[in-house]
Amino acid sequence: MPSNSSSSSSYKPSLQDEPFSQESLRSLFPIFAHHPSLVYLDSAATTHTLRSVLDAMHTFSSEGYATVHRAIYHLSQQATEQVEEVRAKVARFLGAASPSEIIFTKGGTEAINLVKTCLQERFSKGKEILLTQGEHHANLVPWQMLAKATGATLRFVPLLEDGTVDQNAFCSLISSKTALVCFAHVFNTTGNINPAAFFTKKAHEVGALVLVDGAQAPSHMPVDLQALGADFYTFSFHKMYGPTGLGVLYGKQEVLESLPPYQGGGDMIERVSLREATWQKPPLRFEAGTPPIVQIIGAGAAIDFLSSYGMKQVERREKALQEYLDQNIQKVPSVSVIGGSQRIGIACFTTPLHPMDLGTLLDTRNIAIRTGRHCADPFHERFSLNASCRASIGIYTTHREIDLFLEALREFVQEA
Repeated sequence: MPSNSSSSSSYKPSLQDEPFSQESLRSLFPIFAHHPSLVYLDSAATTHTLRSVLDAMHTFSSEGYATVHRAIYHLSQQATEQVEEVRAKVARFLGAASPSEIIFTKGGTEAINLVKTCLQERFSKGKEILLTQGEHHANLVPWQMLAKATGATLRFVPLLEDGTVDQNAFCSLISSKTALVCFAHVFNTTGNINPAAFFTKKAHEVGALVLVDGAQAPSHMPVDLQALGADFYTFSFHKMYGPTGLGVLYGKQEVLESLPPYQGGGDMIERVSLREATWQKPPLRFEAGTPPIVQIIGAGAAIDFLSSYGMKQVERREKALQEYLDQNIQKVPSVSVIGGSQRIGIACFTTPLHPMDLGTLLDTRNIAIRTGRHCADPFHERFSLNASCRASIGIYTTHREIDLFLEALREFVQEA
């Protein structure tokens, strides 16, 4: 974990052919009009919301609101069409084979818990679930619960010194006993990008199902679920410039059709008698009750923006910002960065200051970073850390923000 000293470089990677300037991108997010001096470097926790998303939700709520799937009157039919159009947009955005593979949930965490609950009857003593040491608690605790309930065994792939997964260990740990493999597409601690297609291929060779926690990926880089090959993929829209309270579970059609419902209630049923019921086909089988209609409409606007901007362009832009941040944060004296060479969106680091103290000092300059354990206790135990600091970027991040952060960081560390 290198550290050395120098002043911040004036180098800025080229961002030619940008459809928006850095400042015009910021103008698409109302938060920055209300807080023009805010240096927001906590997008890995939650991104700010596009004006177009807020407008879409307001327009639907005030001019077109009705419940969905349950009525023949015009407003309800129109609302149903809009919701299903968003489902189709999400499927296209991710490269899913069909909109029926997209299930709306209240967040990425619920999506993982949905899979846990629906798979539980398949697990028993002798079955193994393979995870990594770098998982967010949302992709760890549900599997701990499943293992305790069924007698299944948890196995863990260790992390190397740069926070990347030990791929040799992964290959040695996977076996005929492995029933499920779960890992993050991008670690929320370091921003390390995992070789998801490779892990999935190895898991399928032994007949295991694969769940990928995609929380940190779809807002930063293109995701092609057909190329990835995973059986399940989860994420939340509040990390994609959309609304809170809405997530997605992608599942392969044949896998979803083999699963029982997650919850019982309206909309997920085909027929009901006093003593039994039959279920709808996916995705409605897993969407009991009235869905978060307003949030779904807002999510459609977020997908529209990211699709029109282009995810390859988003990735190129953010990699340039990441490179600029990486080159210069490691020049701040006594700062140590954890992370490999294939990263996106995040710089995880430590300084002589306690992370909470540094976060408080930066807040006096209106600079927002994340401090603590980032819902990843095992990761911090692996590196013998009580806590760490995390600066994370979004599409609205500017070079000036990074410079202001680095200047304040250097000043506070030198005073420590």
